[in-house]
Amino acid sequence: MKELLKNSISSVHYKIYVDGVLTDATSDVTVKVDRAGVEVVPSTVVPVTAVGEAEYKKVLPITTTIDGESVGVLTDEGVLDVTWSFTVGGQDFTVTEEYDVVTPYCDWDYFSATTTYAEYLECERVARYLIHVYCGQEFGQEYTTYAVEGHGTRSLALPRRLQTLETVTWIEDGSVIRPGNVIGSDFVWELVGENWTIRRQPQRRRLDPIYSCDRLFERNVTYNVKGVWGYSSVPTPVEEAAKILVADLLCTERKYRDKYLDNIKMGDWRLQFTAQAFQGTGNVIADQLLKDYRLNPGVGLI
Repeated sequence: MKELLKNSISSVHYKIYVDGVLTDATSDVTVKVDRAGVEVVPSTVVPVTAVGEAEYKKVLPITTTIDGESVGVLTDEGVLDVTWSFTVGGQDFTVTEEYDVVTPYCDWDYFSATTTYAEYLECERVARYLIHVYCGQEFGQEYTTYAVEGHGTRSLALPRRLQTLETVTWIEDGSVIRPGNVIGSDFVWELVGENWTIRRQPQRRRLDPIYSCDRLFERNVTYNVKGVWGYSSVPTPVEEAAKILVADLLCTERKYRDKYLDNIKMGDWRLQFTAQAFQGTGNVIADQLLKDYRLNPGVGLI
């Protein structure tokens, strides 16, 4: 999936190929953008970047105004549906692409003097996925609802770190149970385990010696957990590790490691990699910076 960086002025683009050959459209090319079913960029005519190149671009706003209210386009993580409409050879076409709005783990400004923006985007993307695999979690932020299945336990393990819990709902005997906010009329919700687990307890207004205080998350019941997930900002150790990994990816000698090179000898010098070069992220300093953010320290060989 194509990506756009959160809170950055970015453009969507499309190239028209006919049998692998770039071909200009024979009509106006229009583009519109939807986010979560809401049209955030209305249909707009987009000119070709240069005749014969058949590439069309549209710079997206970071926010827009709908019915007098400010709506984020690139301010939050999520998926944008970008729809292109055009005519080629008398035939009408409509193409919809998905763009993922993601949180970059290190800024372009840090690398702007040493590489191109296109190379930075590609290397940052790869570094981010290396960190995801190594740590077992993501470090962006998203306001959404996750469906989590109960397993008959007193606590509910979450698929992602939860910053702020808003509501938990589930279906019981055909009815949707809505206990309210973090503190509802019948439940007190707790975030524990460094915000990776929630528990619920009944509010005890009187002593009842035969009442069981254990409230289980029942098996085969799906709990819809709504709130703000992830991190409000990328943790500093993760950002520093990302800078190191991006710099490694930009290094011209990177191709040696990617070929599983054991050693190379030229003249009076020899290059050899240790076995640890292919464990973790491939950089020992980055591994050390990320060790406190790994969910499964015994796993992570890439």
